[in-house]
Amino acid sequence: MNKEYYINNMKKAIISGSFDPITIGHLDLIVRTSQLFDEVYVAVGDNPDKSYVFSIDDRVEFIVNSTYSLKNVIVIPFDGLLAEFAYNNDIQYIVRGIRNANDLQYENTLSIINSKLKNIETIYLPTKPQLQHISSSAVKSIAKEFGNIEGYTTLMVKSKLEYQTWNKTILCLVGISGSGKSMIGNKISEFSDEITFVNMDKLGHRIYESHEPYAIKIKNQITSYFGYGILNEDGSINRKVLGSIVFNDKTALNLLDTIMMPAIRHLVYEIIRNTNTEYIIFEGAIIPENGFLPLFNNQVVLITCNESDAMQRAADRDGLPLDAIKSRYASQGSTDQKRLIIQQSIINENYGTLIEFNSDDGLIDDKLEELWEKIQKISK
Repeated sequence: MNKEYYINNMKKAIISGSFDPITIGHLDLIVRTSQLFDEVYVAVGDNPDKSYVFSIDDRVEFIVNSTYSLKNVIVIPFDGLLAEFAYNNDIQYIVRGIRNANDLQYENTLSIINSKLKNIETIYLPTKPQLQHISSSAVKSIAKEFGNIEGYTTLMVKSKLEYQTWNKTILCLVGISGSGKSMIGNKISEFSDEITFVNMDKLGHRIYESHEPYAIKIKNQITSYFGYGILNEDGSINRKVLGSIVFNDKTALNLLDTIMMPAIRHLVYEIIRNTNTEYIIFEGAIIPENGFLPLFNNQVVLITCNESDAMQRAADRDGLPLDAIKSRYASQGSTDQKRLIIQQSIINENYGTLIEFNSDDGLIDDKLEELWEKIQKISK
């Protein structure tokens, strides 16, 4: 087939919008359109009379990042009349997403105008029901009130919008028990008043001891599965008794983690909302295994070490026999397993940073300062 003939007969479509920022709803529309046409232009509007949260360059970058696997999608900045741009580039169709009757009425008017101007056809794609509540304005409003926008937009946008809205960088520090996570986090916190270090285990302890309604609900769920024998006389959960159950049974540990996840997420955002420092570092052994990496925007410091030495340190620290620590390790995953989960999450989201720090040589100031310098580059 003649190449020029093929190019001239390509079916082209254009999707336009301000995309301030792109949402999962926008992305779904782009993906579906890319399956229907040979070439899809995503035109990012830049109206000087409008105020945007993100610059035109940022908005283009966000869409390029989220559509990297769609080889027939072209992302461009745009101003002026859409019909003129479409005509100039021999684009035959404008694709619009429709969420409700109001959208349809508004788009019908634009469709008539574009048809009269340049004989451009408009195609409507109904928004999937599960995405109808998602909009750029909703994403910005949720972020403004320190809510979790995971699942509303891409991870890159989530990270950048949180930083722009809160002026805070959120990251996590992970590693096996006894690797020195807490010591490293506390030492780094000494470098600046702009660092808050949070131990995720203590968030769980806070829930176990709390008498707030949400915590009582969580504890009732836990006791319904593990029995009332895990409770202290004051109604708090006996961590040692519960630990003896879950650290010897991976299924039981997974169940506990599933019950605790909503409450842990609630406390994470409560801490973010009430903390005024620029950096908030959340430390936990099983953050990757619990699916919490996107919560921290795949921004991860992984502590590596000799695992035999780490197990002995954990046994000495917790006053437990080495066999008990080995059982805990089996349920929590090795350093290599954590690394694989982190790397896969970064690949899946096309976003994130993995910083590795080896603690075998101890907490040398020069190494810690180098680690702090790397952390400061995250999300900038």
